[in-house]
Formats: sequence, C-alpha cells, structure tokens
Amino acid sequence: MISRRTILLFLSVCGLSLRRVDGQYMPDLHPLAKDKGALPPHNVALSLVWRTQQEVICKLELQHATAELRKQKEYVTPDERWWFDTDKRQWTVRRPVSPGTLDSTHWFSVSYLIDGKTVGSWIVDTRKEKVTFSRG
Repeated sequence: MISRRTILLFLSVCGLSLRRVDGQYMPDLHPLAKDKGALPPHNVALSLVWRTQQEVICKLELQHATAELRKQKEYVTPDERWWFDTDKRQWTVRRPVSPGTLDSTHWFSVSYLIDGKTVGSWIVDTRKEKVTFSRG
C-alpha cells in the first residue's frame, strides 16, 4: 500500500514540474522555434495592429464612451471615462481560414471587443506588415 508520505511527495514533485507560466511567452517551450527571441505569429499580428492603429482604437474607445454616456447619467467626459469604467476589453486574434488550399500562414483577423461586443476588426498580413481596418 502506498503511504501518505509517498503520495504527498509525488504530488509536490508533479506540482513543481508542471508550474504555470502565467501568460508569459516562453520561446524555449516551443520545440519548433528557430529564433528563440521571436514572438509567436498571433502576437506579431496583434502588435502590428497596436502600433499602427492607435488613432482608430482611440476613436473606437470614444464612440463606446459616448454611447455609454447617453445610456447612463455619468459625470465624466467620454475622453476621461476609460479611467473609471469597468467594461471588459478583449482582443482576439485568429487565422481567417484554416491552412490547406490557401496559404494563410501570415494572414490574421484581429478583433477588439468591449463588453463582449466587437467594436473594431482588422485584417493583418504579417509578411507584408500590412494592417487593414475592416469594420468598427
């Protein structure tokens, strides 16, 4: 029969070896990564949107804040609202089509959601470093 001490020792060893990474990208964890300092392709697409679309993102935030201001009686201006609101913001990045007949290696669809509603979408080609705003 396995003793309690053996089970606890086994669980502690497993816990140490399977520790969480907490969202940090660890390039050494990907066995196929040739350039250990490179970002994953989805991160490259999101970075391109973030760097090149700041003005559009600010407009989307102001549109959302103005719409919320109309719904509720708030005492802050739309351009200051993001300091105080509790709205959930989320970025999604995915390939628009699965690999196969089309080479979608460098194509990504990036969406920005506020409170679960898509407020902006971009098509990104990481090979050409081209970002196209598709809807807001």
